[in-house]
Amino acid sequence: MIDLEGTRDNKKKVIKISLFILVIVIIISVIGILLMKYNVEGETNLPFELKEVLVISSADANEMENKEKRWNLEILQNNDIYIEIKKNNKYNGNEELKKVTIENINYINKPQIGDPHIYRPAEEGDFTYIYSDEYISNNVLEYNVTGSNNMKKMELANDGGLVTFSSCSNNIAQYVSDDETEIKYDGSLLQKVNINEEQLKYSLSFDIIIETVSEKKYKASVTLEIPIENFINDGIAKKEIKDNEEIIFKRI
Repeated sequence: MIDLEGTRDNKKKVIKISLFILVIVIIISVIGILLMKYNVEGETNLPFELKEVLVISSADANEMENKEKRWNLEILQNNDIYIEIKKNNKYNGNEELKKVTIENINYINKPQIGDPHIYRPAEEGDFTYIYSDEYISNNVLEYNVTGSNNMKKMELANDGGLVTFSSCSNNIAQYVSDDETEIKYDGSLLQKVNINEEQLKYSLSFDIIIETVSEKKYKASVTLEIPIENFINDGIAKKEIKDNEEIIFKRI
């Protein structure tokens, strides 16, 4: 005799198991979609945000000590990087900025000519950068909040400020001459030694971390193609990066 009651119970168990599996699949799918969205969009409402990245490319020179000619210059190619961090007025919470860190600095590919290094700002003197070995940075740059924005001291205001450093290539060429009475210290220096922009191109990558007083940290990876085009002909070239869709911050 067929056990109808047992058959009904088995069907109920199968339905319950099927529903349970379906719920688990839906939950996993939703979590997967949210994770994919987060990986693409990152944090959409940070207490502090990256407003703009500005890159300024030019050339400079250090005067050689043994100066037999009027001009005896070691030519450098510099790319000054300015990152503006500002308070997000749309953020609902009450967070205070603690510091901004630049780390994991890498040269993805190096130029055909020259040796690039990262330079921190020089606290003394009239110029933001002094391209000598003592200002070459290690792999980490920290900008602490002190209440006022001071680029040369690497200090930020409570509501943000400018984070700046320079990627400069040395050992490019030496220019020796007695022919000129004046020389412009800009990209046109490279024309005098027959070096073109293609020989100087490289990619620079780094991570930027925004940290609040409450120990919340947000990290984004940035890649820049430098130097900026036409800096040799124009003497100096600038690029503003305001559309920051490719710079995605994530909580760490």
